[in-house]
Order: sequence, then structure tokens, then C-alpha cells
Amino acid sequence: MRYLTLGEVVELHRLVLGATGGAPRIRDLGALESAIAQPTAAFGGTDLYPTPIEKAAALCFALVQGHPFVDFKGHFRTRDGIYGSPLTVADQHTRYLLGCHGLLSTQGQGVRPIFDRLFREYGLPRAIRTDNGVPFATTGIHGLSQLNVWWIRLGIQHQRILPASPQQNGAHERMHRTLKAATARPPRGHLTAQQRAFNRFRVLYNEERPHQFLWGQTPASRYQPSPRLYTGDVPPIEYPGHDIPKRVTNAGTIRFKKRLLFIANSLKQQVVGLEEVDDGVWSLYFCHVLLARIDERDYVLRA
Repeated sequence: MRYLTLGEVVELHRLVLGATGGAPRIRDLGALESAIAQPTAAFGGTDLYPTPIEKAAALCFALVQGHPFVDFKGHFRTRDGIYGSPLTVADQHTRYLLGCHGLLSTQGQGVRPIFDRLFREYGLPRAIRTDNGVPFATTGIHGLSQLNVWWIRLGIQHQRILPASPQQNGAHERMHRTLKAATARPPRGHLTAQQRAFNRFRVLYNEERPHQFLWGQTPASRYQPSPRLYTGDVPPIEYPGHDIPKRVTNAGTIRFKKRLLFIANSLKQQVVGLEEVDDGVWSLYFCHVLLARIDERDYVLRA
């Protein structure tokens, strides 16, 4: 039995990107190598995946589950060879597209200013639903990232869909397909021209195009801004009087009961709260969010 090599899987990924668009980069080499090794798994000298079809299925499942490749929603390349990714923000109830901005990177530095402007214009939402990718979430405790830590401070509930479950955000996925068909096939010559195409699409999508979900009405005719005004200020963190507040260091740690515990880099200089819920058992909170439980018997954080 011959198995696919690392180079062959990377080449197959490149060929797929040629047809669909995307970023030709590896996010996690270890995850990719682990996925490639999955079809060879055996127990007690017996193959766990004995047939070629089962081996192919095991490889595909491991690639999806491990997510080793970069895969931003709507990722595209303009004709000058520059990769971009649209950050899209929509109201789930009315389908109103609040923003569509082409970014050179999704690492967070250019994302927060966009949300800051949208919050000032439309008010603070009660919740934001995203996938589990950068910059919305990380692999750290509770998926905390610098972006969603800011949202939590603003009193916004961050709802993350399950990994590899885009159907849980189906309306947004459909909007992305419509966006890509209307603005990136073919892509524009450069990012500025691409942004102009996004702006035109947003007007069409919100104000002119009737939506079946809205019984033929437009999103603009139904959408209302949030009554929760945003001025740019972040409210102070307050915990009940019986909680023990701890400021997270620049290394992402707190000192508790003479132990140094790593919490999260994204929480540096933030204040967390510890509440004893049982004898020697503590709940660790950030604002209203329960992050983990800590047992004094082993001081392991259990999310």
C-alpha cells in the first residue's frame, strides 16, 4: 500500500486553491503531518483502516479536524498577486450587512479598528457569532483572544460555532458565496478596486436586493441599530465582594496560594476573579465568563 507524502498533500492543496481561491500556506505543520499519518494507524498489528476508501476517509477527516492549512472565509487574490480577506459583519436577524472590508491580514491588528467604527455607528450588539479561527478565537483557555477579550469587557457575548460546522452559521455562509460570486469572480486589479466592489455589493445587498427570508423585503427596511451606545470607553471590571481579584501578569500568569498559574496571554493586565465554590475548589472568572475550575489538590485548570 502506497500512502500520500507531505509534498503530495501540499501539492493537492495548491491545486484545489487554484480552482477555489485561498491562502497557500500551512498553519500547523505538526497537525498536517499527524493527519497524513492517520491512514497508517494500526492496533495490535491490524490496520485500523484496512481499505483504500477507509484510508482516504481517515485522511480527509484528519485534515478537516486538524485544520492544518490557512483558510480564511472568502480569501482571494487580486490580479496584482496580493492576497486579501474580507471581514464581513452582518445582523443575523435582518441579514443587514453592517460592514465588508478587505484586509491584508486577519491577525487582529486591522480588525479591532473596524469593529470600533461599527460599534460607534450601529451600537453594541448583545452577542457576536463567529467561527473558531484567528482573530476571533485561539487554542488557549476558553478560546480567548485579544479581540474577544475586548468584546467581553464591552459586555458582548461571544458565540462560537462548533469546529468544522459552518452550517451553524448558514445565513452568513450563503452571504459569503453571494459576495464572492458578485465581487471576486474575477477578482479586481488591486485591493482598492476590490474594496470599491465590496462597497457596491453592500449597497445592493442591503438596499436593493429583496430577500426571501424577509418575505421580499430588503435588510435596510428591517434593520434597527442597537440601543446600547458605544463611546470607546471600556467599563471597569467588577466582581462580587466574596471573590478574590487577581491581575494577570504580562506573562499571562497569576499567583494563587503560593502557586504560579498560567491563564492566558490574551488576558495580560486584565483582572480575573476567583470564587470558592466548594472546599478547596475555585471558579475562575473573567468578567461574567466562567473560564475554569481550580482544585487545590493539584492546581490544574479545568475548562
